[in-house]
Amino acid sequence: MRSPAWALAIAIGLTACGPAPRPSSTSSPSSAQSAAVSAPASTTLVVADAGLRLVAEFDRLQVEAGGAIRVRLSIENTRPTDVVFEEPCGADAMTAVVQVPIEPIGRAWAGIAGAFKTYALQQSAGSPIESSIRTGLRTSAATGPCHAPSGADAGAVGPLPTTVIPSGTTYDTVLTWTAAIVPGVPALPGSAPYSITVRHDQRLAGGGLIRADTLEATGTITITDGAPSAVSAGQALDAVIADGAFGQWLAKQPRTSWVNTNLFIEPGAVGVDALPAVPYWDVELFREPRNWAIVYVDALSGQVLRRSFCDIPCDR
Repeated sequence: MRSPAWALAIAIGLTACGPAPRPSSTSSPSSAQSAAVSAPASTTLVVADAGLRLVAEFDRLQVEAGGAIRVRLSIENTRPTDVVFEEPCGADAMTAVVQVPIEPIGRAWAGIAGAFKTYALQQSAGSPIESSIRTGLRTSAATGPCHAPSGADAGAVGPLPTTVIPSGTTYDTVLTWTAAIVPGVPALPGSAPYSITVRHDQRLAGGGLIRADTLEATGTITITDGAPSAVSAGQALDAVIADGAFGQWLAKQPRTSWVNTNLFIEPGAVGVDALPAVPYWDVELFREPRNWAIVYVDALSGQVLRRSFCDIPCDR
């Protein structure tokens, strides 16, 4: 998920809050040093700029795979005037980057099947979904409902949110981030860099563009072992290659006909008949003359759920 092109980020210092542990009067110098080294990272972050003070209070910064973290977010307006801001009640309010399982790589295949597996693992772009296996997947926190008041002049700049923090008041909300790749698929253990962003003071910048200043709190969440995650990209490809219908289609044209492959993991699409209702790997191969194959693999069991082919000439 890319930030809007009109946003103008401002570098802001990040301050960790919370007192450091003090050794008792009976502590030796070595034990005091040990306590300082093992002290946990602060769960409260404060960012201040331009008369605004953002405080993010985490209930924890270490979470088991599949578990959730709650963040109490407050924005204090110390200005003598109201501030127009983009309320953090959407997908961009808090994001965290998790890794997609690539290994175990799985079976080595001969011939065109092996060439396809290598091609998919090494060259898939994830386009247009932008969730390639070779880059971290940006996940979003669930947010509370929008509830900030509207200001009389808030809509004068353009189509951005017409919400305000009155002078001398504090805006509060709660964010909940789940350590999952997609809903229902726990994240892999490791580090998940996060960012909490609030845009404010939107203004016209000429040429129809709108700019905004930004308060941003960043840090890292640690994901520990928990529920099992998805089958790997390599295992999903093994399931596709082993499928007889796909194998026959793949053999109809040479390697030189391939123009693009996509390989990414998707959440279940409940209520959409054309897509699986469970989390799934989406495996796609496009060839010229224009034709393609799309195979969906259950992300948890590795079972092929459905496949579709568009043969030459393919105009759909």
